[in-house]
Amino acid sequence: MTTVKKYLTGVTAEQIVEAAVELTRRRGLYGWSIRDLVAAIGTSPSVVYHRVGGRDAVCRRVVAAVLDQVEYELPTDDEPDSETDWREWFRATLFPMRPVLVRYPGVAKWILMHGRVVSENVDGFDAEMDRLHSAGFGKDSALVFAIIFNAAMTSIMMSDERDAHEDDDPRDHARIIAELRTTRSRAADEMTAFVEPFTGDQHQSRAARDAYYRALVDTVLDGLEQRRLRRLGRAG
Repeated sequence: MTTVKKYLTGVTAEQIVEAAVELTRRRGLYGWSIRDLVAAIGTSPSVVYHRVGGRDAVCRRVVAAVLDQVEYELPTDDEPDSETDWREWFRATLFPMRPVLVRYPGVAKWILMHGRVVSENVDGFDAEMDRLHSAGFGKDSALVFAIIFNAAMTSIMMSDERDAHEDDDPRDHARIIAELRTTRSRAADEMTAFVEPFTGDQHQSRAARDAYYRALVDTVLDGLEQRRLRRLGRAG
């Protein structure tokens, strides 16, 4: 006797996205399939396709839902008070993003490959571009925006990739330290001191990664500030 499998048909798009977000938290955005998603919900692929779409459409909704969890601390003024506060604006945008994105591996990679889900936050995107135009980047504003976000997302993506391969991160850093210690030089000692926190316990390693991320973002922003000053003819 053949058993007919029963599916839930009253599933909403929101429930589908919530299930996909949870799968992303547990497995990473690239670690689950539509089959896994329908199994988690107890529905059929046709329901998912009808309510949301194919996997690409579901991933897009997942990325938007994850970004919606970020609590930004952006300036409340409508217009920049000075030409240089554009950096503070992007720090306030990028610094809160990392703690959220690292909880959902693969989302940073998706953003890097496909761009942010601008349609879900048009006002925010306009505000970021307005900051760059007001700072004086002019026609380079889109380029500057891409450089900032690509650098930030690449850093998070690499962290995700290391985590996905079990103990690769501490093992690789331990190997680097072992090699550095065979080289008796001041430079090797300095690099060893820098790498060691990445091999510590989970709390220490996460703190080291976050500090590196913030330093990277600061350096990119400071470098682009020099580009801005050269553009305005005021480089020191």
